Amino acid sequence: MEEDIEVMPEQQQQQVRGGPAAAGSQALGSSTPATQLSQVSTNDGSNADWEIAMSRRQKRRQQRGEQQQVLVGKSLGNSLGREGAPPRSRLPPLPRDDLKVVLRPRGLAVKDLQTHQVARAVVAATGQGCKAEDLIIRLRNGSNIIIVSTDNEAAAQKIRCITQLSFGGKSYTVNGHVAAPEGTLRGVIHGVDPGTSPEELKTNLRVRTQGVKILAARMLGNSSTAVITFDGPALPKQVLYYGGEMWCYPCRPTRQVCYACGQQGHRMDVCPIPETRTC
Repeated sequence: MEEDIEVMPEQQQQQVRGGPAAAGSQALGSSTPATQLSQVSTNDGSNADWEIAMSRRQKRRQQRGEQQQVLVGKSLGNSLGREGAPPRSRLPPLPRDDLKVVLRPRGLAVKDLQTHQVARAVVAATGQGCKAEDLIIRLRNGSNIIIVSTDNEAAAQKIRCITQLSFGGKSYTVNGHVAAPEGTLRGVIHGVDPGTSPEELKTNLRVRTQGVKILAARMLGNSSTAVITFDGPALPKQVLYYGGEMWCYPCRPTRQVCYACGQQGHRMDVCPIPETRTC
């Protein structure tokens, strides 16, 4: 048996039935450590060849399930099987030093829009207070939000104050806020009156942990949960709100559920189809 040639199942059977046991032991010794020889029966054939065959079998199954093989010289298609199309890659990260404004539209499905349409609508909503060349628009279809990245502080200030965006002659209500910058910590407190303004929250919130400062605070939608952004080495365990102690918990992303349409991925306040009611 030549070691460079893959042994077919019929050949393995012939070797097991009529081949010398020493030949099987020699094949095992050439491909497996000596410590495993006592654990492998010579009647089972070459364990190494079996592992290689099974490995290739699993690899072929995986390739058939994930992507379609194409002819030599052509690039592999994506999971949809389009020949010659490059695989989809993740979008590059937004500029680290930019300000990121998150816009949450209500009654509008951002997946039906193009980024250039959103850019023109944002510029128009600010009263030409910003320029399209200063913006980077990114759409999060799953969360149904719009992210506007800019290094212009004046433009970011105007964008975060946008309350309406117009598309096709129809206006949609929008809520905006500036996303927390990198390197900051975020915590949440529960039991706050819904609808509390960010100014009231920040004015009446205090922290006793040394070296930690509150940068911003806002309510999470229409809930009784407030999100607090801290600057410091560690997240405080407690904060003072109007002098009362409240437990502060780490802000962890969770799977969002809309109670208006029953779908997952977005909140009720940014539902693209708020008129749809679940029973």
